[in-house]
Amino acid sequence: VVSTQSTGIMPPKKQAGGQPKGPAPQQAKAKAKAAAQVTQEQEHQQPQQGKAKAKAAAPPQEQTPQAPKGKASAAPKPQAQTPSHSTSKPEAPQQPVPQQAKEKAKAAPAKKQAIPTDVRFARDSDVRDLAVRRKSDIPRLITLAVNHFPFLIKQQSIFQYDVQIMPEVASRARRNAMLAQQTATIGTTFAFDGKMLFLNKNIGNQVLTVDVGGVSYRVEIVLTKNIAPNEPPPLQFCNLLFRKLLRILKLEPIGRQYFNPRLAVNVPAHGLQIWPGYFTSIIPTDRGTALNADVAHKIIRTQSVWEYMDYLWQSGLDERQIEAEVVGQSVLTKYNNRNYRVDGIDWDKTPNNTFPTADGDEVSFVEYYTSQYKQKILFASKQPLLVVRRKTKSKEKPEEIIYLVPELCLMTGLTDEMKSNFTLMNDVAVHTRVAPAQRVKEWNQLINQVKNEPEAKKALTEWNAEVQGAAEIKASVVPRQPIILAQGRKVDSGPRCDWSGAYRDNKIAANVDLKYWIIAYPGKIAPEVENFLANLQKISSQLGFNVAAPKQIVLDSDNTNAFLSKITPLAKPPLQLIFYVLPGTKGDRYAILKTAFSDMRVPSQCVLLKTIKKNLSVVSKIAQQMCAKINGKLWKPEARLANTMIVGMDVCHDTAPGGRKSVVGFCATMDESFTEYYSREIIQNASKKEIVETLDVVLSEALKEYYKKRKTIPTNIIILRDGVGDGMLDAVHKLEVQKCREAIQAIPSELGLPPKLSFVVVKKRIHTRLILKKSDNTYDNPPPGTLVDTDVTTPNWYDFFLVSQSVNQGTVNPTHYHVIYDETSISSSQLQMLMFQLCHLYYNWAGTIRVPAPCQYAHKLAFQIGSFIHKRVPEELHHCLHYL
Repeated sequence: VVSTQSTGIMPPKKQAGGQPKGPAPQQAKAKAKAAAQVTQEQEHQQPQQGKAKAKAAAPPQEQTPQAPKGKASAAPKPQAQTPSHSTSKPEAPQQPVPQQAKEKAKAAPAKKQAIPTDVRFARDSDVRDLAVRRKSDIPRLITLAVNHFPFLIKQQSIFQYDVQIMPEVASRARRNAMLAQQTATIGTTFAFDGKMLFLNKNIGNQVLTVDVGGVSYRVEIVLTKNIAPNEPPPLQFCNLLFRKLLRILKLEPIGRQYFNPRLAVNVPAHGLQIWPGYFTSIIPTDRGTALNADVAHKIIRTQSVWEYMDYLWQSGLDERQIEAEVVGQSVLTKYNNRNYRVDGIDWDKTPNNTFPTADGDEVSFVEYYTSQYKQKILFASKQPLLVVRRKTKSKEKPEEIIYLVPELCLMTGLTDEMKSNFTLMNDVAVHTRVAPAQRVKEWNQLINQVKNEPEAKKALTEWNAEVQGAAEIKASVVPRQPIILAQGRKVDSGPRCDWSGAYRDNKIAANVDLKYWIIAYPGKIAPEVENFLANLQKISSQLGFNVAAPKQIVLDSDNTNAFLSKITPLAKPPLQLIFYVLPGTKGDRYAILKTAFSDMRVPSQCVLLKTIKKNLSVVSKIAQQMCAKINGKLWKPEARLANTMIVGMDVCHDTAPGGRKSVVGFCATMDESFTEYYSREIIQNASKKEIVETLDVVLSEALKEYYKKRKTIPTNIIILRDGVGDGMLDAVHKLEVQKCREAIQAIPSELGLPPKLSFVVVKKRIHTRLILKKSDNTYDNPPPGTLVDTDVTTPNWYDFFLVSQSVNQGTVNPTHYHVIYDETSISSSQLQMLMFQLCHLYYNWAGTIRVPAPCQYAHKLAFQIGSFIHKRVPEELHHCLHYL
């Protein structure tokens, strides 16, 4: 932890003209975060895609970064000629294993194989032995425009080379510059990523000598592959070529996206700039290689990092607290628009410090930025330096240390407090929420620019390449799914899949009486609470939810500890629910309460005073959530698959100080209607561990609970795995699927035939967009249930895209489903309709959501444990939706 003792740097002074504006300090952020979470628990906001107001109040998905484990000033001294410095730490040599230990290990009984941490896995597009695609029989009736643009290389051989530079050069920019000087050998038409070189001619193997700054480098160019004209071009080459086109169009790269700062939109009321741009990626599809391009936006705060740090200091925060606010944030350099993630703050360095250049001279950061970028640093003696650590491919220097001057960096993105500001979010959404017709227009603008800009056109011609217009395909629409309410009455979900008004004439599907519950509140708000209880009784009666009068605990003051001391002796069976009314938010009180209620082994509901004062519609949502938490069934689906267990899984990261443990939410259905759950959290000690190491153990426990409840084991198990990032597919396929198979194989044979397993990766963070093209050539969002399982899907994959919800503004986002393992007899059409049906079953929203309900429940569980409780919950809570 960074020391809070004085480092000899004077506290920042206010600038002329007053204190710089900025977001609230850490305490206010915690307050905003708690308020957002409480609001979500009260109002059943729509997950993933809600109305603007719901989106503004939604709990933050990115948590406040924690202070680094080591003091930033301990970072190695710079070794390079610019503010980007490389350093490396030698690896510890492996110790030989004594012979006795080897023999002992050999004689020991075999243990379960642990998931290795150092295995190298294939890229997603290279993963083999996946489930085989099954053809759907749902008719294709509508036409869609898709942001996949055919990318063709016509009758052109491509020669791929491996490039080795010795001594090693860690900087990719320097490697590129060195190779760009060798046009006499490689020509002017080439694509190079720092390691892999692509040419349109065969130059054989070459060994070159390059002198840079008095140092002689050996450059070896070795031919590794000749891609014939009839073969698909390498994706790496295509991406390199298209990025070159984007640079020709003068778009600025930030991460994997490209933006146009010249078209920046100012939002002065909130100190923001919005840069328009594009996400682009070359991908394989069933129709061939295609460019996946979509509209993107980057939010830049006009406040520099130094102004933000100064504000925090003026607000009373010390070095450690300031570091906790800044570390992990994304910043943009003013002088070259480079994006960096801050890993630390070096409080012992200032811009007056020097670093060695390539010729051996010493230059200060002030001098460097003045001469190289004409940037004058005003507060050179007062501000520390930001530390960025980047991994390199160099074995000699595996880590590169970059120092940044806070005054020359801009903050990017939105703080938690900003996200909870309804006005701000609405003002931002005006520019970032793009309607379908406008989105198609901006796609076409990009393609037309690439085709018509002379230099870009020349770059394409050199490779005999072409980018065509957006793909148009035929798509299916999954039939609407009815909702089952009391007495088996079917209710049509409607064209927008919204049945929020169904309870005007119907009651909930299956009631659980709420007989024993406690409501606690400060005495000063007693009139408001009494009015709320009266409304609750009225609404509950209409819903068919029997709610008895609660035991009321009236507190003398709004003191959390006083409340807990009163309620703890009462928290024992047959208590069903604890309801707490908060007059306002106070720091981390929500986390304290949720942790305490979890320890009491009782579901809980925390509601803000301002919420219970709202209209009867809000009271109805609170009543529905109370019912769901004690295992009432608000609605049910029509039966689809008999004796099938659906498991939803998602991963979040623990935000508690001391590390970023991974928290896995695991929610398995226990009944025919997929509305009753066995929920478990899995806390993995390894930092940011994405692969679930104990999946076999937890799945075995779920199977035991299933058998205990139903006296049989399931015929099918369908795992819906959310939270799988790019590059993780091979690891999930090899490791998590195997863990599931181990759990199934461990089922005693006397219980019956083992279940058949299907493993589906669910991805919502995708860039494929599906736009409905009407008969009059206008564009709109496709209806809920829109299904695409051909043309723009991935070759040799069993995958499909599904639009499951409707939106009032902007463009609806599809979800990608990829079946990576399947031994069931479930047809493709059955699986697709089941996924759509499961999107109807999330009890926090009387409508469809973007992912199947088991995945959303798993996310809610993992998020609550990782953000607030930070430990396992008691077994008594495993059978209820306590995390709603």
